[in-house]
Amino acid sequence: MSKKIRVAVLFGGKSNEHSISVASAGGVIGAIDSSKYEVIPVGITKEGEFVPYEVDPKKLALAEGLKTVNSKGETIRFALDGSREIFEVDKAGKQSSLGVIDVVFPVLHGKFGEDGTIQGYLELAGIPYVGNGVLASSVAMDKEFSKTLFKAAGIP
Repeated sequence: MSKKIRVAVLFGGKSNEHSISVASAGGVIGAIDSSKYEVIPVGITKEGEFVPYEVDPKKLALAEGLKTVNSKGETIRFALDGSREIFEVDKAGKQSSLGVIDVVFPVLHGKFGEDGTIQGYLELAGIPYVGNGVLASSVAMDKEFSKTLFKAAGIP
């Protein structure tokens, strides 16, 4: 049997769509085939802190009410050296490796999630991710600039 692909799912974030992102993550995590993929859930608080998140996808559904990501003192840190290593840092500052991740699946909405910010961070860290790159994400979030590009390309 081959090794499972390790997927870090990012959700929450600093946008006003924080709770919707958490609910979306429940759907994504619940749909990932656990026989092929190992999911590492990483919540982002409304303050922008990356934190470990124990998750039962069913409890993140909108029917269960809106959820938020809160810090319990531990944080998550991605290595920025291209190694794709992920660490948990405890309240005392002690860092423990959670191993190497293969890909990040951002499930973030709005500013700091769909605007190219997280994509740029992941590119800086050398971590592959699902979805559009920095430029496409940034342009798509700027509606006025998008309209200008469409007009220049002859798209009404």
